[in-house]
Amino acid sequence: MDEAVEKTVQECLEPLGYKFIKKIGEGSYANVYSTKYTKDGVTIPMACKILRTDKVGGDDHSMKFVTRELNITLNTYHPDIIHTFSVFQRSAIFMIFMRNAEYGNVTNFLIKHGPVKEKVARFWTRQTASALMYLHELDLVHRDMKCDNLLITVNHNVKVADFGFARFTLDMNGKNCKCTTYCGSIPYTAPEILKGVPYDGKPTDVWSLGCILFVMLNKKLPFKSNNNYTKLYQEQNARKYVWVEKALEVTSKECVEIMSKLLDPNPRNRITCEEFLNSTWVKMDPKLVKNTEAEKQALENAYVRRNDIKPYKMVKINPDTKNQLKILSQDNKQWASAKDLQQVMVNTFEEEPKPPAKDEDRPIIVSETEETKPGKTQRSPQRTA
Repeated sequence: MDEAVEKTVQECLEPLGYKFIKKIGEGSYANVYSTKYTKDGVTIPMACKILRTDKVGGDDHSMKFVTRELNITLNTYHPDIIHTFSVFQRSAIFMIFMRNAEYGNVTNFLIKHGPVKEKVARFWTRQTASALMYLHELDLVHRDMKCDNLLITVNHNVKVADFGFARFTLDMNGKNCKCTTYCGSIPYTAPEILKGVPYDGKPTDVWSLGCILFVMLNKKLPFKSNNNYTKLYQEQNARKYVWVEKALEVTSKECVEIMSKLLDPNPRNRITCEEFLNSTWVKMDPKLVKNTEAEKQALENAYVRRNDIKPYKMVKINPDTKNQLKILSQDNKQWASAKDLQQVMVNTFEEEPKPPAKDEDRPIIVSETEETKPGKTQRSPQRTA
């Protein structure tokens, strides 16, 4: 984002109590900033994703992704999905204010601390699967699940973020349809996507969950050939994911078994998020057997709202020719006062069960050697849907 536009955005939001601190993420048409919101003398840290629709080229294909991201962001409410407080629009710029993730993303956490213990990986993947199950119940798929898009809060909970490639699994007539866009990050991409044929999005999210679990435990990507699509596809179908020896030594057979089911190259045989959540491995931690109240309520709401959240009901997003600031979404209940907002931050987003707060029960390093450092992930090229 150029400095002039950045300054303009900051100036129009400062009277409302927002202040931009620094840039913490950058993309082709979106940047993420750490921000703070001040009201009634109380300051709340947040993150702001700024979408530049003037940077997507103006073509219908690119705008389709922006429209989906904004609509899905505005219509998903789950404790394991990063919460959106408000969305503003000024001309072709959209500002999404989200819950702050104090410990960054899982990738950076692993680089700094090394692979996590199995119980932490269980906790985090269980939260991730809970969020995915909610999305799938709404006939939505994420399509870019990876450790970079799992954000860690101060209580070591993970939240699913970034819906830039998310889409509905229904067409405009409400009928099931296959995905045809080649998107996501190569090391986390399912074999059916690499094959280049229309695919069911839900099993591809599950495959990515398996890759995430592998990376958490090994601090490395599951397959070697991440730059050669043909070789990667062959390795995936041959199940040639290679464990770090020290990680495998301390990993339960139940975990190895569930990994095999998540990374099943046949999408028809691959387990679902619901089956993962009910697996023996997840149930090894009694605290994770039942949904939290917030998760239960979100899932119940998903059952009720399935008919309200459909592709043909999406609001069309158009850049405004006027430079006036518009409020596209704002949660009135949460913005009643700064005190209420603080209470929401404490109560809504940090639901039990939480990882134990004692130092000895925090994520513990299994090993941290040069050979286990995760490789850089690549954004796969897109083909027109």
